Amino acid sequence: MNRLTLSPEQEEWMRARIADGTFADESDYLGDLIRRDRATLLAELKKGEDSGVSFKSVKDIFAEVKRNFLARQDG
Repeated sequence: MNRLTLSPEQEEWMRARIADGTFADESDYLGDLIRRDRATLLAELKKGEDSGVSFKSVKDIFAEVKRNFLARQDG
């Protein structure tokens, strides 16, 4: 069996979700996180593919990503 190290706060959060009946056990909780994470990633990839070809330079794209990231950090 694989081992996973969680902070005390993470473990407390997970155990609370199990205790309130949201999840059956640790495996159920972690499996749900992985499924949702994968679904989010696949949706973002699809969104990118559907947006078409960009005529921006790589430098411009990185600058835009950096601006968006910094804006989220401030907000």
